[in-house]
Amino acid sequence: MTFKTIDDWRAYLEKHMVTLKKQVDACALSSPYYELVALSFLPVLPKSKTDLGAMLKVIKALRYGDPLAERLKAIYTGDSFDLSVKDLVEKHLARNKLSNEELEGVDWLLISLNVLNNMAKHTSGQAFVKKLLTDLRDPVRTTSSVRVQAQMITAGQNVIFAGQDVNVVTQNYPGDKGSLRSYLGAIRATWNQVELGSIVPGHNRQVTGLVRLHQLYTPVDVWKDKLDDKDSKSAKQVEQITEMRFRAIESDMSDMRRPVLEAIAIEPLLVITGGAGTGKSALCRYIAVAMAYACDPQTEKQEKVDGLSLLGSSWIHGALLPVYINLRNFAGDKDIFKLEPKTGPADILLAYLLKTRGKFANELEKYLTNSDVSTFGTLLILDGLDEVSQDADRIKLQRIIENWAERFPKCRIVVTSRTYAYRAESKWRLSSKFASAELAPYTWSQMRHYINNWYLQAAIQRSASFGGRETAAARTTSLATDLMNTIQEKQPLWPLARQPLMLVLLTLIHEDNKKLPVIRAELYERTVELLDRWNIPAPEDMLAKKLSNLNLDRMRAALKLVAFDLQKQQVHYRKDPGTIQRKDLLDRLMEQQKLGQGLGASIEDVLEYLNTRNGILVSDTHNVYRFPHLSIQEYLAACALIELYDECVMPPEATLPSPDGWSFPANLSALLKTNPYRWRNVAFFAGSIIAKGSIQDMRWSLIEALLPEELTTPVSEEDMHAIYVAGEIWYESFLKSRNRLQKLTQMHLTRCLQAIRFDDRLDAPERATTSLILARLEAME
Repeated sequence: MTFKTIDDWRAYLEKHMVTLKKQVDACALSSPYYELVALSFLPVLPKSKTDLGAMLKVIKALRYGDPLAERLKAIYTGDSFDLSVKDLVEKHLARNKLSNEELEGVDWLLISLNVLNNMAKHTSGQAFVKKLLTDLRDPVRTTSSVRVQAQMITAGQNVIFAGQDVNVVTQNYPGDKGSLRSYLGAIRATWNQVELGSIVPGHNRQVTGLVRLHQLYTPVDVWKDKLDDKDSKSAKQVEQITEMRFRAIESDMSDMRRPVLEAIAIEPLLVITGGAGTGKSALCRYIAVAMAYACDPQTEKQEKVDGLSLLGSSWIHGALLPVYINLRNFAGDKDIFKLEPKTGPADILLAYLLKTRGKFANELEKYLTNSDVSTFGTLLILDGLDEVSQDADRIKLQRIIENWAERFPKCRIVVTSRTYAYRAESKWRLSSKFASAELAPYTWSQMRHYINNWYLQAAIQRSASFGGRETAAARTTSLATDLMNTIQEKQPLWPLARQPLMLVLLTLIHEDNKKLPVIRAELYERTVELLDRWNIPAPEDMLAKKLSNLNLDRMRAALKLVAFDLQKQQVHYRKDPGTIQRKDLLDRLMEQQKLGQGLGASIEDVLEYLNTRNGILVSDTHNVYRFPHLSIQEYLAACALIELYDECVMPPEATLPSPDGWSFPANLSALLKTNPYRWRNVAFFAGSIIAKGSIQDMRWSLIEALLPEELTTPVSEEDMHAIYVAGEIWYESFLKSRNRLQKLTQMHLTRCLQAIRFDDRLDAPERATTSLILARLEAME
């Protein structure tokens, strides 16, 4: 039998499902997945070249259909049209024999034919779907639309296949299409920029403007097992999951992961969690940009970008209108955030959209609130739930988001938050309607994908930096291979390279310097140099003469002290650096101007240089600055505490240990014990900075300062955090005790770590790390 369209094929399957299923049952296939494939191909098994041609034509018309069509064409070579459906499925279309692209083709055919929904209706339903999920739970090689649909069915969701070739927004949008395209263009222009793009080696504004996030982005994974729902797991289970995660990371196993894009496709309401630099914001920007392309076919054609393909084959919901919100900015708009809603908390977010979406605002409100058109769909992306500083504001946001989900049930919602902030006991945690998933570190394959993408774009956009167009491709391919080999050969780089932000910085440093430092602090030093670049303007630039005598050390000192001031004011559970007011920056520059030879240039010229030519500061609004990432702020704050301790104004709650004033490491120890969440990363950086030196005494002094003089039971919370940090600092370089005092400190560190090893106040990963450190310490005794 032949069909002209996929719709005809699907209609036949639905009408004759009972008969076809009996034929499939008689085949005694080895898995439920193969049953679905067999059911799909039974009506169209080709008996001639004409039949084959008709089937291939329909399959090629599908997205992801070409690779499958080529495989089928190869299967039916010559006159081999006597294959049974069992042999076709289990011998020729077996999952372990297909490439990722061919698997996507098979999956997308099954979804397009709606065969899983129909099979579930005519079998034991949920039991069949659960059996199918078990069958598909092998190590994930690629995203799977069938797995997405099966997960949705088991969750009781109403699965309606929208089709990747059905543009919901374009076909059903009733307003001005020009206004819609302008709105979508603004999303792409705002969020499709590469982070740190202005400091690409050999960059200029024209080149930087050509580099796009969607060309470089490498989708991450999420862990399958959750740790944040501690109420439903025993401490032992949490420990077991944590240990399995460590093994999965170290062995590069994929069976505990699933693609984040698959998770977003499965869950209509989802909270994505992760630590600093794990890629939460990049993910938000990427899916917003992908949807902004998908809703704008005209631009897709012009720029040759397929928006829905960017989201992978698991996205079965068609094009949805993207709405991207930075929650820190939303909560910071006090005029809007303090409004009293008339019909529900969601009114406040609607008011914010009306204020910030320009000419499209009214159109957007109509689109969101129009319940007459059942096919309308929206993707609301809320970035940074943890960034809002006040608990009361977070609780208000919780109510707004919950009310929005209730009021607009066709709106899919993605929220991001730092993992340690989004705890089960948090008052502002969203209800159980919102699933949660934690981002997992990069696999080796993902690292390689990003590095290859980076150097591929470098060859195209910056060919002059690699000897011209004729040599750029070969040289960048060689550099990509070298960087990947360097990371694999140097184990201390593994934890850094697994984090998306750090891999960006590693790649930048590698392209610029052709080698990578091993010590974390040295890497950040090079990172700061890269961000800052300390580049004096070209000779023809009017600013060049004014800055010819610029004292870079003085300028760096001012920035380090600014970073310390910001960290001192930093609110808990923030993932972004604080904002620097122009006045505060000027004050620190003026202090450096008065010392020795000063800055070597006028303060206004230095400020202009920092504002317009330098990458270390970012200006989002007039006269307000920030560092590009919180990690940079923390690193510079650590530098200030070590190098400029007499200029760091300590907070009043820190107890002065000596009448002689503050010095390092007593200052860092006091800060960490006063406020561990604010200063722990700064402490890690401090340990790494002094680990660069060849003299160990300073590192032992820091560890000694962090440990309590007397170990009490139970250990106080401030001592617990300080002990853990001390252990991490020792672990980074495996310090060897060389004298009696260092040996005593090492023994005390061991006893302290033993006291907190199973402390529930530490997160499960930290408890696991504590066990690793103890094992190494005990082996050295």
